[in-house]
Parts: sequence; C-alpha cells; structure tokens
Amino acid sequence: MTKASEIRASLAAALREYDPAIPIRSAENPAPPEPYWDITLQLSETQRETGQRYRQTDAFQLRFAGASEDEGMAAVSYLFEQMEYLPIPGRTLAGTGIAAERTEEGLLIRVRYVYHLLKAAPTGGKMNTLTQKGTIKDGEA
Repeated sequence: MTKASEIRASLAAALREYDPAIPIRSAENPAPPEPYWDITLQLSETQRETGQRYRQTDAFQLRFAGASEDEGMAAVSYLFEQMEYLPIPGRTLAGTGIAAERTEEGLLIRVRYVYHLLKAAPTGGKMNTLTQKGTIKDGEA
C-alpha cells in the first residue's frame, strides 16, 4: 500500500539527485542553512469508491528557501520533469496540478498525486453466537 511517507521519500530522493549539497529540512535537521528544501504534506484524503477500492489523494508542497531566482528557475525546470512520473516502491505515480510560485517564504512548488488503493476485506466473520444472561427480580422482568 502506498503511503504519503513513501511519496515524501521519493520526492526527497529527487531533490538530492538534483543537488546533493542542498540540505532537506527534517526532524534530524530542523534548521539547515539556506538554501534548503522543505517538503510538507498539505493534504491527504481517502475516498471510498466501491467495495474495497479507495481513491487516495496526497498533495505536497516543496519550499526552496533562500534560493536565488536563477537557482529557483533551474530547480523548477528539473523538478517538474521528475515529479510528473514519480517512482515509489512497487509503482510509479503521475503528478498532477504541478505548479511553482515565488513568495516571501521562497520558491514554492506544489504537486498532487491521486491513486487507487485496494484494501483487504476485514478478516473474521460477523458475530456467530450471541450469549445473553439475565435475571428476574421480584417477579418483574
């Protein structure tokens, strides 16, 4: 089953491939020197379609903090191509809604991955036996 953490790991791998010298903000490295990348899960949504089939949407934002305009343009050009078809363990996901925007926070790149999941049917049957115990007090039920 695909998880947002697998997508994040693949995005991080693409960023390291682009430029291994640019750090990625993480729990182990919460305040890297600029320029740095920050990957944030913006939305994770699951919708049941039929039976055990679900539609999963995971939307990510990548922030390139402290990047010059030239660095940002080069990164956008490379990453748009990498995020269009993102390999994750066992499959490749197609990115949609890929967009970039320069803000005061740095360069923001957004991408959304929509894919389907098949979840296993619940194991174990429904209740087979019901045991009920009761008592009668003073002739009343």
